[in-house]
Amino acid sequence: IMEMGFDEDASVRDRLRTTWRAVIRNYMECPRLYRFILQYESSAYLRRAQRAQPEDLRSPFQEIYRDGVEQGLFPDLPQSVYGSFFIGTVTHLVQEHLNDGPELDEELIDQSFEMLWAAYTKASVDPRTG
Repeated sequence: IMEMGFDEDASVRDRLRTTWRAVIRNYMECPRLYRFILQYESSAYLRRAQRAQPEDLRSPFQEIYRDGVEQGLFPDLPQSVYGSFFIGTVTHLVQEHLNDGPELDEELIDQSFEMLWAAYTKASVDPRTG
């Protein structure tokens, strides 16, 4: 992620976008890594909380999550909800791409990030208030 220009001082949105793009690009360029991550996530030997994010994503993602909640951008939901939505969406998009589905070009990567951002910020509903 650091190789993709990750700036720890950037806004929450910019850091999340950089992470989004880096993970998608990495999975597309290394299909074997992508397949390993899929097997890793579904392993019966891992605790559920560990499955949501591969190790290389934990630290930056934890900081993005923490800052997003502290700044009032993200509802205060468990981090695993955000991590599962991120990884689940990325893996499905890459799987579709690798299986001759829609090509994940720059435009689609950016559009899908906008959907992720909307889900994290605007579309999220606090279940306590309905």
